[in-house]
Amino acid sequence: GQALAIFAAISGFGALNGWILLQGELPLQLARRGVFPAAFGKLSRWQTPAIGLCLSSVLVTALVLMNYGRSLVEIFTFMILLSTTATLVLYLACAVATLVLLRRGAIARAPHTAWLAIAAILGGLYALWTLYGAGGEALLWGLVLLVASIPVFYLMRRVAVVAARA
Repeated sequence: GQALAIFAAISGFGALNGWILLQGELPLQLARRGVFPAAFGKLSRWQTPAIGLCLSSVLVTALVLMNYGRSLVEIFTFMILLSTTATLVLYLACAVATLVLLRRGAIARAPHTAWLAIAAILGGLYALWTLYGAGGEALLWGLVLLVASIPVFYLMRRVAVVAARA
């Protein structure tokens, strides 16, 4: 039992470090590409994406507070499932986009094209299977997050159009 607890703690710390890095880096890169508000693309004097880290931390804290009736293990499991679900949507979108680009001929035909299609199909199936395995609650909250991002997407598109006209 103690060995299992040690490995669970190592897994938790590893996931925590990875998600902390991701919660700062993803908004930073999206802002640099004009998909997220420009404030997320600014670095602090220590060269860290402080705004993304702070806002993500506030959102994670709110998520924990929303689940205060659960045990720490249940909260951790839910947060891992939710973050994995949100990430898998990106993987699924990339797999579908690859297949669409191959179908349109936007990717040059080469000997590796068949392998790329196979990888996209397998990646898409894996993402769907893992999304199914995450369960209904994580999928529902992932859908809520996805729907909440739609206004931000259209706002940033509008900002880009206005900036292009200027």
